[in-house]
Amino acid sequence: MKKVLFNLSGHPTPPGAEELEVISLPSPNVELTPASIQQAALETVKSLPLDVVATGNYEVMLPGLTPLAIALMVVLHGVSGHFPRVRFAVRGEQGFKLHEESWDLMALRLSARELRIL
Repeated sequence: MKKVLFNLSGHPTPPGAEELEVISLPSPNVELTPASIQQAALETVKSLPLDVVATGNYEVMLPGLTPLAIALMVVLHGVSGHFPRVRFAVRGEQGFKLHEESWDLMALRLSARELRIL
């Protein structure tokens, strides 16, 4: 089964995503209040195929609006029980392209546990 890339960046998916099934959603315009951002994140995640989110067989390109990106990560974690792998675009000699590697946020979260003091 192909891994799914949820492109939530609000920009076209750059080259490099050919091996992924891409589902692009527009980045919502939100009022910059915690309640509005939270609502936009919940509505965005509700519009995703939740069966894919539940399996964890996906990666995410986040929007540039940092508060919305944070809220989306929290909601995705709440739905699936883990943080997703994240993809991002990088500038190359011929414009933007999808970075070859995804970032495993769940692995980062687990490795950070060694820093806990309680």
